Amino acid sequence: MHGERRGSPRMDATALPEDYIARLRAGADATVLNVSSTGVLLESTTRLHPGRRYTLRIGPTADLRILEGEVVRCALTRIVPPGHAIYRAAIRFLVRIE
Repeated sequence: MHGERRGSPRMDATALPEDYIARLRAGADATVLNVSSTGVLLESTTRLHPGRRYTLRIGPTADLRILEGEVVRCALTRIVPPGHAIYRAAIRFLVRIE
């Protein structure tokens, strides 16, 4: 059996404030699935490229932070009508947040 490999505890989206958002610098909105001080797991209609760095605006709408992150992995998770692709991406922050 494999042990937990995560470097820091995750906070599930259900434990986040209702107005907690993630927006890619390119303007695409994303749904936060979980977040930690070192990264975020999100879903988006935008395919993110592993190894590439992106700028994110993330947090409660009244206290958005601008963070740089590197995509660790991204995969197509499903297609929703009328044919929109949904991708799940893990992004590692370049700077740890508190």
